[in-house]
Amino acid sequence: MKKNESLKKEILEKIIIAKQASDLHSNYFTQRVVYQYLIDNKIDEHIAKIKQMYRKQRNLMISMIKEHFPENVKYTKPEGGMFL
Repeated sequence: MKKNESLKKEILEKIIIAKQASDLHSNYFTQRVVYQYLIDNKIDEHIAKIKQMYRKQRNLMISMIKEHFPENVKYTKPEGGMFL
């Protein structure tokens, strides 16, 4: 039993090191692109646009569920987010 625990610990340590290495090397180019986008654009307007788009997609999906799915299919109408 101790041998299994030791092996699990050794594997977990290697996974942690690999994860830390991937976290340390964030894509610098992408960070600069996002940074410049935020400098050049009004983020609140962008968020409002995205919310409008998601709302439209949500409403279309709900109308298609009502039209094409059996009546016993249940769903929720989300107040926000990307998923129905």
